[in-house]
Amino acid sequence: MKLRAFDVAFRAVQRGYTLDEIRPCLTNHLGGGVFEVDVDHPSYPRVAKDGYRHHGSLRESASKMLAELCHAGVLEPPKAGLGDMVTAGLSAIGITKDRVSKAIGRPCGCAKRAEQLNELGRRVGIG
Repeated sequence: MKLRAFDVAFRAVQRGYTLDEIRPCLTNHLGGGVFEVDVDHPSYPRVAKDGYRHHGSLRESASKMLAELCHAGVLEPPKAGLGDMVTAGLSAIGITKDRVSKAIGRPCGCAKRAEQLNELGRRVGIG
């Protein structure tokens, strides 16, 4: 089965598994943060460990596991997308989402626009 690395990491931390425990089920890195995963392998985090309860943010824990995958050389670090590049460029000259929100008196929606630009960039091959 093809799964995004984040989804595998999220499932693992949600059910109490470490990277070393699930690594054998990651059969092939297809690129772009996608793995071929052997869901029939005994190391696949099918069910939660007995008595396991996660404390803290699952998203944060999964992101840490992804960072471990990158550090171990199993997964390439994510590339900055077009929206990320625009955000960084604007921040470099002092235009931040906090400043924009304060100036217009409401949430700016910058994160949503950055994600839309990231998606557009992926479609045209930028980032």
